[in-house]
Amino acid sequence: MSNALAIATVTTALAQILRTAVQSVLPGADVINERPDGTPLGQPRVRLFMYQASPNGALRNNDLPTRAADGKLMKRPTAALDLHYLLAFYGNENELEPQRMLGAAVRDIHAKPVLMREMIEDAIASEPFLTESNLADAVEQIKFTPLPLSLEELSKLWSVFFQAPYALSVAYQGTVVLIESVENAQAVLPVLSRGKDDRGVNTLLGPFPSIESIHIGAPEDAERRPPPPSYPSAQLGTMLTIAGRNLGGEAVRVRFDHARLSVTKTIVVPSSDRSGAELKVMLVDNAAAQTEWAAGLYTVPVVVKN
Repeated sequence: MSNALAIATVTTALAQILRTAVQSVLPGADVINERPDGTPLGQPRVRLFMYQASPNGALRNNDLPTRAADGKLMKRPTAALDLHYLLAFYGNENELEPQRMLGAAVRDIHAKPVLMREMIEDAIASEPFLTESNLADAVEQIKFTPLPLSLEELSKLWSVFFQAPYALSVAYQGTVVLIESVENAQAVLPVLSRGKDDRGVNTLLGPFPSIESIHIGAPEDAERRPPPPSYPSAQLGTMLTIAGRNLGGEAVRVRFDHARLSVTKTIVVPSSDRSGAELKVMLVDNAAAQTEWAAGLYTVPVVVKN
C-alpha cells in the first residue's frame, strides 16, 4: 500500500519516461507538468496533465468492511484509483516535431508499460517533495495503457481548457494506485483456544444418502417376492417404495414438488416404514387428498435429517 504521495510519484515517473523518449528524437525537447493553455512554447515540449482520477472497478470494494459493528477500525481503508493523463505535444509543425515526439513517447510506453521499482526510486530521488513516498514498496505495479478516445471525447476534453488551442495529444491511463489511510487499526485479538480442551475443530461427515430406484405399486405388493413390475405412474392409493443407501435418520421426509404448479406436499415417513436401505411412502386416497393433490409431474426429493 502507498501513502498520499503515490499520485505525484506516478506523474513524476511518467514525466521521466516521456523526457527520455522525446529527447531521443529531439535532444532539446522537455516535459512540463501543467495543464494545456494558450501560452506559446518556444522549444519542443510535452505538456503532461493528469485530468482525472477515478475509482478502480476491480479493487474499489476489496477492503470492505473496514470497521466493526461498534465503529472501531479493524482494517486500514484503502482507495484504489486509476489515473488519467493527457499528453499534448508542441513544436515546429513544419518539421513535424509534435509527431516525432508522439511516436517516441508511444514507442517507449508501449515497450515498457509497467513502472518498475527502479523507475519509481529514480522519480522519488529527483524531487525533494517526494522523499516520504513509499510507492516503490507497493504490492500492485502501475501499468500504463492508451485510452482509445474518440474525436468527440477528445474534443470535450479539450473544451475544458480555457482558450487553449488544440494540440496533437494522446491519453493514457495508469492503474492501479492503492492509497492507504494513516489511521491505525485495532489489532485483532489472538486465538487462545480452539474448541474444548484446545482440540481444534472436530468435523465428522457420514456417508450421504442416495436414491437408487423407486417402485410404484399396490400396498400389498411390498410383501410379495419378487415384487411385480412397477406402475408407470403413481396415483392416490398406491405405495412408493424408495430404495437407496443411508436413508435412515432421526427424521425422514419425502417432498413432492409439482413441476408446473406451486403445489408442494410433504409426507413424514414413520420409523416403522423406513430403514437405511428402503422407504415406504403411502399415498392416502381420501376426500381431503383428492382435493389437495393436483395431477401432473412431480419431483420427489427425500430429506434425511440426522
